[in-house]
Amino acid sequence: RSLSDAMRSPTAGLMASRRRLAKGSIEESAKKSPRMELPEDAFDCPLCCEVMLGKIFQCQEGHHLCEGCLTKLTEGCDEKPCPTCKVRYPRKRIRCLAMEALSDKFSFPCKWGCSFSGLREELGKHFATCELRPLPCIVAG
Repeated sequence: RSLSDAMRSPTAGLMASRRRLAKGSIEESAKKSPRMELPEDAFDCPLCCEVMLGKIFQCQEGHHLCEGCLTKLTEGCDEKPCPTCKVRYPRKRIRCLAMEALSDKFSFPCKWGCSFSGLREELGKHFATCELRPLPCIVAG
């Protein structure tokens, strides 16, 4: 920057310096602070205990539930209580977009124990073709 530019906007240089300092201190604190690890079941639905692969919903208190379990809870009645806090679900379902976005960043193992591990969208596709998936009995009639 030229001196004339700095004279026209004296705060611009100060703001740029502050941004550089803030960025540096964030990077330094990230290096110094211990990494937090999520529990293995952080993205599991509390009812079915499976990874929430589809849309993730929450009650008014913020307790999460997978779409399948919420659908089962609200069949025939739109106001079933949350299994965690017993607060009734609102008629208009509340999606937890932040939880969905966060879970899209993680890989999850196959629920049937094969060696596959993948993102939520990959896992859903894998379940249909996993060699260890349960198959319907061909003898039952």
